[in-house]
Amino acid sequence: MAKLKLRNPFTFKSETDYAFKAAAVEVAYTQGLKFWTELSESILKTITSSTSRLDLTTVSGQTLAFGRCAPVAAIISRIAEASTNGRFMFVGEDDKEVTKINNNLFAIVQRPNIMQTWTEFVASAVSFTKIHGQCYILPITPVGFEQVKGTAKSLYVIPNYLVTPNYTGKSYYQTELNQVVKDYTISGMSQTIPADQMITVRDNGPTVIYNDTKKMFEGQSRLYSLSDQVNNLIAIQDALYALTTKRGALGAWVNDSADLGSKLPLTQKERDEVLDDFGRYGMGKDKSPFMVLRNSLKWVQAAMGVSDLKLFEGNESGIQSVAMAYNMPVYLLGLKDSTFTNLETAGKSLYSNTVIPCVDNFCQSLSGYFGLDGGVSLKAFYDHLEIFQKSKKDEADALQSMSSALDIPLKSGTITKTEFRLLWSKFMPKGYPFDPNKIAGNDYYVPKETNIGGK
Repeated sequence: MAKLKLRNPFTFKSETDYAFKAAAVEVAYTQGLKFWTELSESILKTITSSTSRLDLTTVSGQTLAFGRCAPVAAIISRIAEASTNGRFMFVGEDDKEVTKINNNLFAIVQRPNIMQTWTEFVASAVSFTKIHGQCYILPITPVGFEQVKGTAKSLYVIPNYLVTPNYTGKSYYQTELNQVVKDYTISGMSQTIPADQMITVRDNGPTVIYNDTKKMFEGQSRLYSLSDQVNNLIAIQDALYALTTKRGALGAWVNDSADLGSKLPLTQKERDEVLDDFGRYGMGKDKSPFMVLRNSLKWVQAAMGVSDLKLFEGNESGIQSVAMAYNMPVYLLGLKDSTFTNLETAGKSLYSNTVIPCVDNFCQSLSGYFGLDGGVSLKAFYDHLEIFQKSKKDEADALQSMSSALDIPLKSGTITKTEFRLLWSKFMPKGYPFDPNKIAGNDYYVPKETNIGGK
């Protein structure tokens, strides 16, 4: 792990004595979580804006990937936004809504903290879960009630780069969480947070951090396996920007004249004039589209052509790899020709395979921490979304097919009218007030007799 060391003008020896000495003092980890609070903002920016390869096995590298790689940010943001479309409610064991419960979580769902709405809170929690494989939620409880479940008055999602778990070194044979995780250190807070007073929501992907046994139960970021793809995507974005602003591939100006005198090396002044003129050339609003050189020179390309670099192909391939890791259907990213059918299927896949499992885990973590009683739990439902609604034609076709299928067994006496109504009710349009066990009224349709032979 790279470390940053600065020269300290003095070293502390006692309360009243200082020995002035240029000692090297370790003040920050360039790829870790701990930063000296007095480290200047300019130095911090220098560290985090490095163009070197990102290490996506670290929290800082994953954070920078979200900030510097547009496809990563777009895919995770879409998942977070989709997560907020759910209808969050408290339900009993029969999945029926409970409108009032005696628990602080009921009020928190209305307003989790003074800074965020519930929608913003959910989006933040899901985003950090997808970036780092887990997120930390800090409950704020009244003084003296920290050990009492359900007494938290608000919740805050703490960025992972501010949190450091402190492990005991024990694992399998422990019965309490604090026997595995001693506590958590949060940057900027003087006191540590006990393990049972921090809510940890993990991603639903597997964890195979083989080089650190202390983290075997932590969530693992999906960016772990995408180091090459993400760094390539960042490099491609940088290359496209450079090619756009520098007007093409790299090259050099060389002598191009039969005049022997002009083939002599350019003086430093002449060279500077060429470079200065070329710097003012371009298609931007502050550039000139024309350029005239004082010397007889020609441009020689010294790098691969733009088409040979296959930047757009590499960009699309990298995006698809990131999308596959996050279960994001590529049809929703505009990378492939889409139709109404595959867009609808892709939308259902996004919610079924990605959003719903993640949000369910989030709701279970909150329900468990607040100790909801009587089988009540917090759940999110997405069945109200348009992609999960059947069209009227599909409902009518299904009802007609079922009616035809049940007609023969009903007339043959294989099933009763009660069984017919019960099976038939399963195919009634959603929301239609049809009770298979209760007949509403007696105004049945009776066909008129056919008048045959004057009768």
